[in-house]
Amino acid sequence: MANKFKPADYLWIGFILFLSIGLIYPLIGVIALICMLAPVVVGLITGKRIWCGNFCPETLQH
Repeated sequence: MANKFKPADYLWIGFILFLSIGLIYPLIGVIALICMLAPVVVGLITGKRIWCGNFCPETLQH
């Protein structure tokens, strides 16, 4: 049985590129910080994990 292509198996390449670009363009790093803090803030305000199913770019791909 052949292995199916899974985008999650190659997301580390995008992560390395994102970090590399963030070193050159600090605005990218600020955007990353917003993306990391947004689920925490939304969770604290609403008391629910609505970010993961509704707003997260990773779950919108599936």
